[in-house]
Amino acid sequence: MSASIAVLKAEGRLFRREPGSVFWILVFPLLLLVILGLVPSFREAGSAPGGVRPIVLYLPVAVLLGVILAGLTSLPPTLTGYREKGTLRRMSTTPVRPAALLAAQVIVHGAAALAGGIVIIAAGRLLYGVALPANPPAYALTLVLVTLDALVSGALIAALSRNAKGSTTTATIVFFPAAFAAGVYVPVQSMPEALPRDDLFGAVRAAAEGRTVLSPDIAARLVSRVRAPGNHSLSSRERDVLRLVAKGSSNREIAAALFISEATVKSHLTHVYGKLGAKDRAAAVAIAYDQGILG
Repeated sequence: MSASIAVLKAEGRLFRREPGSVFWILVFPLLLLVILGLVPSFREAGSAPGGVRPIVLYLPVAVLLGVILAGLTSLPPTLTGYREKGTLRRMSTTPVRPAALLAAQVIVHGAAALAGGIVIIAAGRLLYGVALPANPPAYALTLVLVTLDALVSGALIAALSRNAKGSTTTATIVFFPAAFAAGVYVPVQSMPEALPRDDLFGAVRAAAEGRTVLSPDIAARLVSRVRAPGNHSLSSRERDVLRLVAKGSSNREIAAALFISEATVKSHLTHVYGKLGAKDRAAAVAIAYDQGILG
């Protein structure tokens, strides 16, 4: 057994002995979902935005709550506590490096958050008939990425805090806006239109429904690229390169004529091929003449 695996197992056992962490990460989000499900109006269809049952909206919220609690409230004090007590400094003099301990804590908290999310999804299905994600791979990938984001944020808080008390204070301050954005206090669908909707809840919700998650900016750029005619999509430098290609010039000759490197010529040609939908130089020239790019 390697030293890193031994450290991971030891940290896992220590985590199970911490009732506070176990409760807030694994039990509290599930308990919140169960309590909300006991309210009759939360199980009635049509009483929430979109005509769905409120419990359906709060299931991904409970999943995100567990992730936020693991990454932002439990991980930072633990990491800062190890540093404050000198544990990391002492480990640096042993064959087991401090990085192994830090990585073990991140893995343990991440595994706890993911396990809690799986339990919440199963409970929602068994207790209240909430449909399972329509696209499980996309949902799983989104959940893993969201968990990593929360863990990175927690590690950053720990790195910037001087002691465990400071990290706890900072994590608490960050927790409330994060929980609000996740829909803990008010479902995202019920928020005013002026508030942004592209938050963690929206990403998890979209993945659960099998939809592609794209920011409005990226979606607009993709649509504009698809709609843009080839004549207007080529830059002036790309057109210069294409004119020399039409004259039969080699990459070296084009580079010398335009005072650029051959690598830059190849890069411009790659962009030209992509924008015109051409496979090679001859096809690019033919399409350019057909579209009037080369007169």
